Amino acid sequence: MWARCIALGGSAGGQLLADLAPQEWTKDLLEQLWSTVAKLRTNHTVHRCLSTEALVRYADGQVGIVNFRSSELGVHESELAVDVAEVLAATACIVGVDMAVLAATSALGTSAVASALPRLQPLALTPSTREAVKKAGCLNELTAQVRSRTGGADVPRQKLQRIEPRTLLLLAMTAAALWALIPQLLDAGDVWGLVRHANVVWSLAALAMSAFTYVAAAVAFAGSIPGCTPAAANIEIQLASSFASLASTVASMAIRAQFFYRRGLTHAVAVTSVAINTIAGIVAHLAILAAFIVLGGKRALDDFHAPSVTTMLLTIAGLLTIAAMLSLLRPVRALVRQRVMPQVRAARRGLLDVAGNSTKMTQLFGGSAALTVGYILTLAASVQAFGSELSFVTIALVYLVGSVVSAAAPTPGGLGAVEAALIAGLTAGGMRADVALAAVMLYRVVTFWLPLLPGWLAYGHLQRNGSI
Repeated sequence: MWARCIALGGSAGGQLLADLAPQEWTKDLLEQLWSTVAKLRTNHTVHRCLSTEALVRYADGQVGIVNFRSSELGVHESELAVDVAEVLAATACIVGVDMAVLAATSALGTSAVASALPRLQPLALTPSTREAVKKAGCLNELTAQVRSRTGGADVPRQKLQRIEPRTLLLLAMTAAALWALIPQLLDAGDVWGLVRHANVVWSLAALAMSAFTYVAAAVAFAGSIPGCTPAAANIEIQLASSFASLASTVASMAIRAQFFYRRGLTHAVAVTSVAINTIAGIVAHLAILAAFIVLGGKRALDDFHAPSVTTMLLTIAGLLTIAAMLSLLRPVRALVRQRVMPQVRAARRGLLDVAGNSTKMTQLFGGSAALTVGYILTLAASVQAFGSELSFVTIALVYLVGSVVSAAAPTPGGLGAVEAALIAGLTAGGMRADVALAAVMLYRVVTFWLPLLPGWLAYGHLQRNGSI
């Protein structure tokens, strides 16, 4: 029986449960199905895509599993709930909520079934099961029934923004208009002529450094979460979240949190892991900025005008005043007490696991630093592609300061703000306007535009295999 469960593809001579007629879903079939799921749990194996399209009934009535492409061995017990939720939802659509929950609790016990509650939501299910649940309209009833039979707690559903075709169209139109107008506004001359004659070797080097940033981001990503995740999956989620940033930065962060969540972390720990990753990136960025300021000295900073001390103090005082006023409002205090604090307490274990692990800390901050350096090298290679003699320290400062300025931009991917900040920095450092614009265009092509296709493919693949 177990040998059948580990078939890697096809139906191995059996019939997919997705192809069975509703009347063929008997009590015996459900028992065989949940017996197979129990064997996965006993062996600490998670399938992650355990829809009826991955389950097979053989001639002797036993049920096996196929297509283990997204599975993992030796996972933490919390990750096993992914398969339980999937099978619960898939069977409830066919045999009804009562029969599905009864079969699950009889085979696995109430504790194992209750662990699936956080994942009984559309975004935690595979596309085929999600569609079936939507058609049957049984998810709310299923959640209530599981909670009633197991005594499980209520779990809020996680929201995730989606990328719509009109977003991509608007982005493309904005970019075309922007890139057509900037040369005229800067009186930059024949920029497109310069772009056509860019040094091929340095252009390829810029592309290679851009690709390296995804590896560095994956390393930092792995360091922000307790336990281990496959390197290929980490890189894939970086590409997908980069594509999702077209919708907004929130969408990109939500996809990363969803990825963690699907791998068995609680909602609080998943969100906290994303926050840890973001904070580590900020710390690494500021540390590298300080290092280049020391290397460049006062002369390198003459072209960068930071806000005055008075302005910064007034801004800080204003933010503190707003925070103090909000804390006086009863609804705000209730929100913090009921929503924020429980998640903080739930995330504490994950935070301690990361902070107490030297390997994780090295991955987190080493990957974050490598990510920032990778972007600096990409910009430097883009500048060299047009024969500029600007020093590496100056280019690094242009990127580090410019990216801080452009980070506040509300446009997708910082479109417009990134270009403006980098062009201003390079021209202030001594580059001609047309050369600076050409270098920034190359930089944005290899870091923003070219990764969109692999990002879109990664986004679709992760959705299909149930990872997000």
